[in-house]
Amino acid sequence: GDALVDLNVYPDRISGKQIEEQLKNLSPVPSSPRFAADGRQLDDKDYGRYLDNCGFDRIPDEVAVRWGLAVKRGLLRSFPTADRVTNANRDKEIDMFVETALYPGEPVAVLHESRDGKWLLVRKYNYLAWADASQIAVGRRDEVLGYASGKPFLVVTGAKEKTVYNPDAPEISELEFDMGCRLPLVADPPEEIGGMGVDYCFAVAVPTRNADGTLTVHPTLIRRSADVSLGYLPYTKGNIVRQAFKFLGERYGWGDDNNARDCSGFVLNVYTSMGLVMPRNGGEQELASEGIHVDLSGKTPEERVTLLRAMETGDTISSPTHIMLFLAGYDGELWMIHDHIGSNYIGKDGEWIDVSTRGVGVSPILGYMTGRNRHYYEDFSGLKRFVLTKKGN
Repeated sequence: GDALVDLNVYPDRISGKQIEEQLKNLSPVPSSPRFAADGRQLDDKDYGRYLDNCGFDRIPDEVAVRWGLAVKRGLLRSFPTADRVTNANRDKEIDMFVETALYPGEPVAVLHESRDGKWLLVRKYNYLAWADASQIAVGRRDEVLGYASGKPFLVVTGAKEKTVYNPDAPEISELEFDMGCRLPLVADPPEEIGGMGVDYCFAVAVPTRNADGTLTVHPTLIRRSADVSLGYLPYTKGNIVRQAFKFLGERYGWGDDNNARDCSGFVLNVYTSMGLVMPRNGGEQELASEGIHVDLSGKTPEERVTLLRAMETGDTISSPTHIMLFLAGYDGELWMIHDHIGSNYIGKDGEWIDVSTRGVGVSPILGYMTGRNRHYYEDFSGLKRFVLTKKGN
C-alpha cells in the first residue's frame, strides 16, 4: 500500500495521472460541513478556490521528481491553504485540513507546486500532502538522501530539544527538534561554531533554505547534556515506557498541531526514537505495519478482557478513532498512556466522572467508559505488538 514508501528507491519520474489520482485522494471535498475560522460554513466557492490552487491542469504528462529537506517544523495539509477549518463542533484547536507534521531534516520527494507557488505537494516516507514551500529546501537527490542516511547520527530522545543559540545564524539558532528526529554528526567539526567551542556539545549538520529555495547544510551545536542518543535507543519495554512518559502533560494537537501531537503522532514519535519505521495514522499503525496483530472484532467483552490481560508493556490498543499504549496491570486494573481529548469514568460510588484531559495522560482501561453502561474496551478494534524495522542504525 501507500502507507510507507522507501524514498531511496523512489522513482525520479512519475506519470502525471498518478500524481493527479493521489492529489484527488488527498483533497476530496468533505461530505460533512466544514467551517471557517469566523464561523461561516464553507461553500462550493471556497472549495473551488482550494481546488483551483491545487493546479490539476498544470500537472504534466510525466512529472520530474524534485528532492528537498525540511528546514523547520511545519504542518502538512490536505489543501494548499493556511485557512483553519473546523468541523461542526467548532473546536478551534482541530483544523480539519491538517494531516501531520513534517520535521526539520526530514527528506521529501517534491511532486507538484500549487498555482500560487506557495505550496509544494511532497511525499515523505509515511505521508503525501501539501507543505508550505518556505519549509522546504530543494537539493539534488543524492544530497538530500545522503543527508537523511548520514552516519554517525544523533537521535532526539527528549520530547523536544533545541540547537544551541547562535548569534551568527538565526535560522539554525535554537532550532527545535521533536522526539525521533535524526541529525547527522559533523565528521570534522571546526574548533568553534558561532563563536562557541565544540568541546561540550555535539556538532550536527542541519539543513537551511537559501533565498532561492535551494539547500545548504550547516554545522551547529546541541548540548551534550541534551536528551539525545548516539544512534537509536534499544527497542525495549522499558524504553517504550520511558519515552512515552516524556510526553506526559503535553497538550493534545490534532494532526500534530499545537507544536505537539495527536494519539497516533504520540505513538509514532515514541517508536521512532527506537528506530521503528511506522505509518502515520492510527488505523495504518494497527493494520498496515509489521507486527503481531490481534483482531478483536466479534469478541465478547469477557474475551476482550482476557486478551487485554495477556498484553505486554508497550503494545498498542486501537479503536476506530484512537490508538493507545498499554502500560501494565495493577491491583485488578489495566493501565494505558495515550494522547486524548477527554475520558469518562464511573467512580466507585457510582458517580459519573468526566475528565477533560486534552493531552497525554494515563487512564484505566477497564474503568474507561463511553456510556454509563458501556465500557470503552467494547469498542476496541485490535491489539498490536510491533516488529522492529530499522531506519539505518
